[in-house]
Amino acid sequence: MASESRFSAAKDAAARNKRVALVYFPHAGKTVYKFVDQILCILIPISDFITVVGGGTELLNEHDSARVRFADIGITMHHNLANSRSLRLSKALWGVKAVLVQVLEAAALIKNARNIDVVLFYISYPSNALPLIAAKMLRKKTWMVMVTSGGDGRGPISYLQNLHKQLIYSMTDIITPESKRLVPELALGKYGAKVVGEGYRYVDTERYRIEKEFGQRTKVGFISRLEEKKGTLNFLRAVEIIQRHAYSDVSFLIGGDGPLRPVVEAEVAKLRSGGARIEYLGWIPETKFPHYLNELKVLVFPTTVEAKEGLPTIILEAMACGTPALTTPVAAIPDVINDGATGFFLESSSPEHIAKGILRVLTCEGVNMVREQARALVEERFSFASAVERWDAILNGTE
Repeated sequence: MASESRFSAAKDAAARNKRVALVYFPHAGKTVYKFVDQILCILIPISDFITVVGGGTELLNEHDSARVRFADIGITMHHNLANSRSLRLSKALWGVKAVLVQVLEAAALIKNARNIDVVLFYISYPSNALPLIAAKMLRKKTWMVMVTSGGDGRGPISYLQNLHKQLIYSMTDIITPESKRLVPELALGKYGAKVVGEGYRYVDTERYRIEKEFGQRTKVGFISRLEEKKGTLNFLRAVEIIQRHAYSDVSFLIGGDGPLRPVVEAEVAKLRSGGARIEYLGWIPETKFPHYLNELKVLVFPTTVEAKEGLPTIILEAMACGTPALTTPVAAIPDVINDGATGFFLESSSPEHIAKGILRVLTCEGVNMVREQARALVEERFSFASAVERWDAILNGTE
């Protein structure tokens, strides 16, 4: 990771002034650690000291700073694979581990209390009740960043989930949604002044840049966590539809990991045996993300309301690479995608609409204008410097 000189410009605009504990839930997905790394990059120039509390800290980059300490709890979660024969046992173990994570994170906060002024919960909801209670008992300022969306369903389980959410919201001093657009969906309206700012991160536009001419690109891709609510299987079915229409100018790729991985591997093999030009890349390392995004003529992200997205980073990274994003208008995505101007919207996440949307983008005469405007938007709104300034204002109550 870059040294503290990487942050010298940001220090001019944001004075260091807080000792922060950054608490996250150690999900199985590796993308979480990429996001935690980004938050660390933002916090280093605006904090006196940072204690990172969570599991799997070996997956985080080593930040060249004497002001960062890792308090690893020794636990990471696992995927509950969709076709696992022992799915019930796997889910039970997951639940036990989730409780233990909270206990150990609460203990870590207590142990490091002397070096903490503010406890920042990031990608931790809803599994942060115990460490939040510990932080309140220690009389520390608490700050929760919500990177999800979506309301509650109906029934007794949803009722209990809603009570839990209201308890979390009531105890927290600062609540920062990833986008203000998410405030109604998260039912944050009644919390008034404690709802502050927007907690999206930034895009490194030096790494995520246009490297390959659009005319040289030949692939349509899906890169995401492999879950049904992300539209994973519908994308594969759309590939089959396009194949049946004999549109042979493009090939397809799918990248990511998650519960549906065995299903995806089987479906890709089936499509390939039927003549489709498609490859499954598995988990894509962060260092290779810009390369693969530069291979795409279209990034397809057919996520659903059930996925409870915030502002998906993959869309911003695609835009920075000059790759048109074809996605659904859910959560905070309309903050950055204006249909036909900075990207393209799907009518729905159905296979038929995905196939129709892909063909629309591939035949769009104004696609280069869309690509240019998308890149410009990312450069203007999602730079590292603007992120530091925004998070510093929230931390210091000047937002």
